[in-house]
Amino acid sequence: MNSQINGMRDIIFQQTFCVPGNEDILKTFLENILNIKINNFILLTPVVPLNKTKERTKIVDLLVRADDTIINIELNRFYYKKLNLRNYLYLSALSLSYAKRGEDLNDMPKFIQLNLNTNIPKYKKEHLNYYEIYDKEYLEKFIDEIKFISYNVDKIFELYYNKGNRKVREEAPRYAKYIIMLKLPYEELKEYCKGDEMMEKYANKINDLMAEELENVFLTPEENEKLIQKTIRSEYESIGFEKGEKQGKTIGMKEGKTIGIEEGKTIGIKEGKTIGMKKGKIEAIKELACKLLLKDMPFNDILEVTGLSKEELKKLQMNL
Repeated sequence: MNSQINGMRDIIFQQTFCVPGNEDILKTFLENILNIKINNFILLTPVVPLNKTKERTKIVDLLVRADDTIINIELNRFYYKKLNLRNYLYLSALSLSYAKRGEDLNDMPKFIQLNLNTNIPKYKKEHLNYYEIYDKEYLEKFIDEIKFISYNVDKIFELYYNKGNRKVREEAPRYAKYIIMLKLPYEELKEYCKGDEMMEKYANKINDLMAEELENVFLTPEENEKLIQKTIRSEYESIGFEKGEKQGKTIGMKEGKTIGIEEGKTIGIKEGKTIGMKKGKIEAIKELACKLLLKDMPFNDILEVTGLSKEELKKLQMNL
């Protein structure tokens, strides 16, 4: 249980940063993460008491108002393809709700979507990304009021903590120090936070949570694994669909040309799309199996997730 008590769990983040009396920790955290100075700070979402909280249920993202900016904070433990689209739709809806409240758009606040992400694909090497809406032709901001900021927590942890010597850790950017704090297990946290008043306060709050009855709050290891598998399966089914559609058009055009012009195109594209969909889905599942093998997931678990036969999976394993 101790290994689960860190700030990258929604429940723990809320109970350490957002309970009454601890708002100063969240304010200091955001100042360092976003490199801004906050004068007026208000927490806009109520925090559910720990004894009424379940990780199995949807936890409301955290909304705060920092001066003239609304900040939505989201912890994403599982990366998936449509995450950025979901964030954009959410922030657009949020900004629209504020536009309805006043007649003058000049009175609207600005909006920041702050994402703290883990389990991002390894090919995404950046540890910090800014996204804004730009006019490509004139290279200027199309909308100035909306910004997306995403941190790759695993990459920051790797750069400045796992691989970093003491000097590297001491010279790490302030945002990196605070993000590392979130991911550290309890056993290392107290020593790491020494010398920073707010980080020490966070560590003490984590220490208080250690005494709470948390067994019924978190997902069980089995439930957590099912959630991971569901996320991965959904992602690769999407990839398989897109690959299949692309291959289907190619095969269909070839088949269509062979059979005839009008009728051939119709029959060929339809049959080719079906063939391509199947091929694309199989390729996506095999790609998923290879990644899970590289992550040392148990052989039988991979069989269950992908639906491949033992012979197919062994063949993939031999070719890695």
